[in-house]
Amino acid sequence: LFVRFLFRPSPILVILYVGLILLYGGINYGIPYVSDERLRQWLMAFVITSGSLHYYYDGFIWKVRERETRRFLNITSPAESAEKSPVGAGGLPGGVPDWASLASSSARFFGRHLQRFRPAWTSGMTQAAYLSAAVLVLGALESWRPHSELAMRQSLVLASPQAGEGYFNLAEAYRQQGQLTEAATAFEEAAHKMPACALARSKRGLTLSAMGQHAEAISEFEKAVALDPKLREAHYNLGMLLSRQGQQGRALAHLQMAFPQGDERALRLLDGDPAAAEILNNLALGVAGSGELTEARSLLERAVSVNPKHSPAQLNLANLYLLEGNLANARTQYERVLSLDPANPMAHSNLGLCLIQLGRNEDAVPHLQIGLRHGDEAVRASAQKALSKLAATQ
Repeated sequence: LFVRFLFRPSPILVILYVGLILLYGGINYGIPYVSDERLRQWLMAFVITSGSLHYYYDGFIWKVRERETRRFLNITSPAESAEKSPVGAGGLPGGVPDWASLASSSARFFGRHLQRFRPAWTSGMTQAAYLSAAVLVLGALESWRPHSELAMRQSLVLASPQAGEGYFNLAEAYRQQGQLTEAATAFEEAAHKMPACALARSKRGLTLSAMGQHAEAISEFEKAVALDPKLREAHYNLGMLLSRQGQQGRALAHLQMAFPQGDERALRLLDGDPAAAEILNNLALGVAGSGELTEARSLLERAVSVNPKHSPAQLNLANLYLLEGNLANARTQYERVLSLDPANPMAHSNLGLCLIQLGRNEDAVPHLQIGLRHGDEAVRASAQKALSKLAATQ
């Protein structure tokens, strides 16, 4: 019944078929733009499965044109059923055997004997048997495939050595297994076969960084951002690596590219990163340097909410409160810094300055003295100036 419905002439079915063709093509072209890996796998499975069904039904349509197939599926017209085959059971004219007729006769012979054991056998059950056989074949292939992700990726590369994506997936499998040297080599091969693939360069840079080859990693990240200036992953990793190398100016530029100002979605993604507070703190310093204190305060408040124990972000937020004249919040913030780092000379010195503005001169003196004894040159100069003013007023 399903086959008869599927192939009956109908304008609605024609429109449906055309729509499905367009949808299928759209899915096939849209897979590369899907970022979620699980969804990509489901879409690829759908395309492969639908392709397999296409070949199955295409072959089925051609087989339906044969009279014997229509008779076997019981979809012959009454006129065809009444007709007799012009060819005798023995063969073609001239004594040439008709192998198709012999095969058909054999099938009918075994079919009659099979019906003795399965009197309720129908054409629908025949189709179900075909489907079950296909499922069994697919199940056997699934059970025989390599259960190791790495072995499967290696097999795919051997089967298609010119495909850059195969090397990319193999490199990812190597990296997940901790085989970093092999992963770096496979990423390099993927980048060679796909010269425009910025992600391959970025992943190779990440692998080299994990191997301690920082100069080579920086080079790979720079190639990645040159290929794709919007590749956030490459900017982020390059910025973090440059920051660890002491190149704060370049690091800040790339971090700002990775997390553009006002991009709330990017910041939400950043919140789950273990280094989120450090990145937000560095971004805030860069924003404050350009005079956007409100945005800098927002970034610092986000940093301390993500990691309340990140004392540099706590200290910078306290300094910003003091700069804005928010003395109550500044005092509270400095006390939080000192609870995390009791010997921090800048926190002591700036807390002293805050207490002076609050009229708590006596409480300010011990903090200023600690800053004077243990701070760097700038802290000592600031503390000395404040203590001198206090001495002059007494």
